[in-house]
Amino acid sequence: MRVFKALFLAVCLVGCLFGAALVHAAPPGSVPVNESDLFIRSGYKCALIGAKYLAGRTISSTYFLAFKLERANLKKKAVKSSGAKKAKLQKQVDSLLVKSKKGDAACKLGPPILAPTPTTTPIPTQNNFDSSGNVTDIGKQNFEIPPELSANITQGAALHNSYCVGCHSGKLGRKFNFIRSAISNSPMLFSVQEISDQALANLTAYLNRFNM
Repeated sequence: MRVFKALFLAVCLVGCLFGAALVHAAPPGSVPVNESDLFIRSGYKCALIGAKYLAGRTISSTYFLAFKLERANLKKKAVKSSGAKKAKLQKQVDSLLVKSKKGDAACKLGPPILAPTPTTTPIPTQNNFDSSGNVTDIGKQNFEIPPELSANITQGAALHNSYCVGCHSGKLGRKFNFIRSAISNSPMLFSVQEISDQALANLTAYLNRFNM
């Protein structure tokens, strides 16, 4: 009988200690969470408590305790305490007030949206011109034509016939910047007002019409 009582008391003692440990591990206001349900905002750990995202800390990787609720717990203890212990608890309460305000403001934004994984832009394999004689994006790069301009062989031919044919034959394979520099100097002396960048883009297309 005595042995049975001793065993019963031992079991009760272990149960009490285990229960106390659970209480210590899960203070009032804490909620069980999975790490996958938590997220970080501005350095604060956040969780959905009720209908709000709150900042707080995890306990034994099993429970989450919001700073707001932890502060409320310590505030109750501080009221019942006195002396140095009360001052220490009050200091912790004040610290948690700051954490709660800043953390809750950050967590309020919700889980961060993960940026999509960037995809590699394929390198175009197109020619310098399309079937209508327009310079493609690749052609603009090769002929140094500004990307915002269009360039067409037929329109360039008309310009060449108006400004160039009477003095010299077309010098093929010249790039946009080279042509601008050449026509700005003597003996041509064409200004941008006389031959605009758009007109020059068409002329560049014409002079590169064999670079398909």
